[in-house]
Amino acid sequence: MMPHLRVKTPLYPIICILSGLLIFFTGLLFVKQPWFPLYLLAVALLYTAFGYFFIFMKAALIFAVIGGITFGLTVIFWPTENALQNFYRIFILGISAVPTISLPPIHLVRCMNQLHVPRWLTIGLLICIRFFYVMGTEIARIRMAMRVRNIRGAWHPKVWYRAVLIPFMMRLFSISDMLALSLETRAFSMRAPASIYRRIHVRGRDILYFGLLVGIICVGFVFKIQGVPWATA
Repeated sequence: MMPHLRVKTPLYPIICILSGLLIFFTGLLFVKQPWFPLYLLAVALLYTAFGYFFIFMKAALIFAVIGGITFGLTVIFWPTENALQNFYRIFILGISAVPTISLPPIHLVRCMNQLHVPRWLTIGLLICIRFFYVMGTEIARIRMAMRVRNIRGAWHPKVWYRAVLIPFMMRLFSISDMLALSLETRAFSMRAPASIYRRIHVRGRDILYFGLLVGIICVGFVFKIQGVPWATA
């Protein structure tokens, strides 16, 4: 849910979350199958067809590196097959989150309000989602300030404590105070009914995406139970 990881037409929020869970857990079930790369290819084509290609490529590149490191560490002590399966597990974890991380947080909040989810859960989830982006932004600002002041040796304990940790903690305290004041200014209440500026609806595109995903998973279960046709012919 980062600003630079967005698509023009995101899917329905609940479908994004469900699809991520389905892709991940079914991927764990299929990871030991010899045709597992075909499952990954089918998921990649599905993402591409619905506008997630560039986000998928970014996630695939990052988690391919992480999975490669895991593969290298595992292959030292275990057979290559087990190391390859560990690589697949790391990779499927990364790509399963593609629809969710590209979802605008406001869409998820509006959807949860439509479903009458308790407001404390909605506001808590929104704050948690935004926290990671805010934290990354503040760290980038601190690093820029250190460059301007020509402060080096950031990993030295004394420098890291005074130039990184203290400014970062003070900024977090300031943000939390501003957030509390903002909620009070807007008369936020846990008991008052939530108004929805723009409703989020399930569209035919969302149903088609979920139907294709379920179809891919069903084919995977058929292959797992009966074997692949070209192997038994």
